[in-house]
Amino acid sequence: MAKFRINKIYFIVSFEPDEEKFSKSIYKDIVERRCQQHGLQSEYSLVRNGQDLFRVLDCIEIEISENENIYPLIHFDCHGSDEGLTLFDSPLIITWGALSPKLKSINGSCKNNLILCFGACFGGFATLNLLDVKGIESDKYRSFAFAVIGPISEIKHKEAQDGYEIFYDTLINERDINVAIRRLIEYSGLIKKFVSFTCDEIFEMMIDRFVREHLTEKDVKRLIRSSVSNYIRRFGRAPGRSFTKKQKELTSGDFFNKTIEEWWMSYYWIDRWPENQKRFRKPKLELRHT
Repeated sequence: MAKFRINKIYFIVSFEPDEEKFSKSIYKDIVERRCQQHGLQSEYSLVRNGQDLFRVLDCIEIEISENENIYPLIHFDCHGSDEGLTLFDSPLIITWGALSPKLKSINGSCKNNLILCFGACFGGFATLNLLDVKGIESDKYRSFAFAVIGPISEIKHKEAQDGYEIFYDTLINERDINVAIRRLIEYSGLIKKFVSFTCDEIFEMMIDRFVREHLTEKDVKRLIRSSVSNYIRRFGRAPGRSFTKKQKELTSGDFFNKTIEEWWMSYYWIDRWPENQKRFRKPKLELRHT
């Protein structure tokens, strides 16, 4: 896993008072106390509905944008389903798709260092639901988090509390997310409910799935022909001759590797934060022949 930093934990909660006590227990007994001991910051927000939630996320983004030295972890504690999050004073589900643009924007502001933790049931599904394979063809397809952690099924308050107390105690004391995730998964081995994904795992899974389902050697040759046609359409046949020659000299493998590199640079925000090039490895994939 690439190196990361964390120095502020945002704890966002949306429960009725009788359920909020479990969230407060994790925050007060572990997160806030350990942060104070180790010189880190923490912030607790109770939100009632979607308007409250996005107002808090907007404030987080503004704070990070104004201070590049903030490296955030955002914890969502509320009810959830495979469709998204449910807030206690709203009948509407905040879908994963509705959350995605804001999370990507926050992650871009902190140089792809955002950690997302979900105490909500099915929070682990955020990764799969935010994984838009078709969207990878966009020039600006972006990572929405450095890592995502959460349950993949229904989970009781006490199970979430016990699991995240282990996770945060380890993370803040040892400042090692690999060890913190490992201990959470070890606890999860007893109840088999928590999962985690890093941005590297998400990218490789996304690329592999896209290549497997949508990109063969035949597809790449079609893309090369399309790029030539688009260039001639924009600049005319005379300037297009040299471009056409260069494109025809490209092998399918060359074009494939160039395409993967462009996706890698966009996904990891390297075009905005060049220093990320040293943090994140390129995937090694082979073009399927047809």
